[in-house]
Amino acid sequence: MDIAGDRIPYIPSTGARRVHGAPLVVASSASLEGYGLLVDEPKTYPIEIVRWPAQGWRAIEVPLALPGDDVTPESFVAFWCDGGRALYLHPNVWHGAVVPHDDEAQFLDRQGRVHARVSVDFVREFSCYLSVSLRRPSS
Repeated sequence: MDIAGDRIPYIPSTGARRVHGAPLVVASSASLEGYGLLVDEPKTYPIEIVRWPAQGWRAIEVPLALPGDDVTPESFVAFWCDGGRALYLHPNVWHGAVVPHDDEAQFLDRQGRVHARVSVDFVREFSCYLSVSLRRPSS
């Protein structure tokens, strides 16, 4: 979908005017298959520690996408969690920021010894922005 000129307060300096809407789904054991898990005891859940290698042409430094360097905007899915359980992401899963829907949220961030990431520059690589609905998805 293209961004209509009357819907934004300025013309993007990047020149990108296309938006790809990532699907928003309720996080469950089934929907998170391959991405991660919902965890009841995050403080004691064992963290998988693996080195994040450069798997392709992107340098080591985003919503979720399964591992692999052939990622596209269509690869990404946003998950809605109700906050009753923790979200654990497997190593090498593409991920972006965790964004709360409420005014306040509390996060426990545990990770391996070295945190590095491979980044996707959606504007430069795909001439688009990635968007996610802020409405709760239907179950």
